[in-house]
Amino acid sequence: MVIAIFFNTFVNPIALDSIGWKYYFVFMAVLICFGLTAYFFYPETRGYTLEQMTVMFDGPKAQAPSSAEMARRSRSIISEKESAHADEKSVESSGSIGRYP
Repeated sequence: MVIAIFFNTFVNPIALDSIGWKYYFVFMAVLICFGLTAYFFYPETRGYTLEQMTVMFDGPKAQAPSSAEMARRSRSIISEKESAHADEKSVESSGSIGRYP
């Protein structure tokens, strides 16, 4: 990403000024090289579960959380959202939103 930003910010204007419309051929060559690199060297992630992708990117020793751990985390997140929602309701019912004391 940083390389793309650098390329677009500094290289493109200079190259367009130097060789004009012919720079589009150079730019197309760079895009084709990137496309080939992505096609041949980046792993496919479609159709895999998150646990399988964890092993794919982090290695075979990567441990995905157990089902019980995931259930505990889900309950924790849900209870936090419910308590935040209840807090919003209590503030709205007190009538203090948008009013000056």
